[in-house]
Amino acid sequence: MQGPEFQCIGKTKGSANTKIHALVDNQGRSVRILPGAGNRHDSIAAPELVEGQTSRTIPADKAYGSAIFRALLESHGLKACIPPKANERNPPKYHKGHYRKRHHVENFFQRIKESRAIATRYEKPASRYLGLVKLAAICDWLKK
Repeated sequence: MQGPEFQCIGKTKGSANTKIHALVDNQGRSVRILPGAGNRHDSIAAPELVEGQTSRTIPADKAYGSAIFRALLESHGLKACIPPKANERNPPKYHKGHYRKRHHVENFFQRIKESRAIATRYEKPASRYLGLVKLAAICDWLKK
């Protein structure tokens, strides 16, 4: 199997791109990592990302803020802490104190992208790239 779907590469405005979706714990260590094509919306990977989670509150950025994802979290007994998009008519409320913890995710990305192989993606097949990302996440776990 070949092609962009096999490689998790999607065309964006700038160039071909890959997204890494990550769920981290309170110390910023990865719990789950998923690759995705750069042109796919974040909410597509969201259900698989939070599947089986037991933490009470899931802070996420605005890209994950669809009504379907919020309902999915509610059905699993989780609380969404997602700021509303600027164009939402009836914006849902969110706790700014819980949302501040989302910086753990951004810090995780910053730490693993110190590795040049992760930041520039030398590996074409998604399985190899995901393996390198997971190796970087394991190294991050060991450093903490």
